This record gives sequence, C-alpha cells and structure tokens, in this order.
Amino acid sequence: MEGMTISGGDWSLTRLVYQDLSGFQLGGIHFREADLYRCDFTGADLRRADLSYATLDGACLKGADLREAIMEGIPWKELNLEGTRIDMAQAVALAQSLGARVE
Repeated sequence: MEGMTISGGDWSLTRLVYQDLSGFQLGGIHFREADLYRCDFTGADLRRADLSYATLDGACLKGADLREAIMEGIPWKELNLEGTRIDMAQAVALAQSLGARVE
C-alpha cells in the first residue's frame, strides 16, 4: 500500500491483512466487516470511519485518531490503544468492555 492514497469509499468486507496503513488519512471510510488482521494503523486518522464488526485482531492503533468512528462489535479490551484518541462514547464502551458499570 506504500505510495497509495485512499480518499473515501466503501472498503467493507475487504481483506487487507498485514497492511501498513500507518499515518494514512482514512476518515469517513467504511471498513465494515473488513479483515484488518494485524494491520498497522499507527498515527492513522480514522475519524468517522465505520469499523463495525471489522477483524482487528493484532492490529496496532497506537496514536491513531478514532474519534467519532463507529466501533460496533469491536472487542475494545483486545486492542492496542496506546496514545489513541477516542471520544467519550468510545471511552464508555471501553470501560464497559473491561467490566466497569457506567452510570
């Protein structure tokens, strides 16, 4: 994917395993149910992206921006979120996935 520019679109159900997407501008893109196994999203902009039910096993999201991304069906506690920017709704989902009762 080196040298490639992605500007929008629907990448749902695609298989992008082991791809280096670090630093990519991926905001608003649909990755619904995509296989993103072990992808590197370090520093990527994923704001408003739809990652619902995507396979993110082993994916690196260090320093990525996930604010307003749709994360339905994602196992938060299994993600590497070091330095990742998330919004309040995502923080609640993360806390709940770790067993917290949010009231």
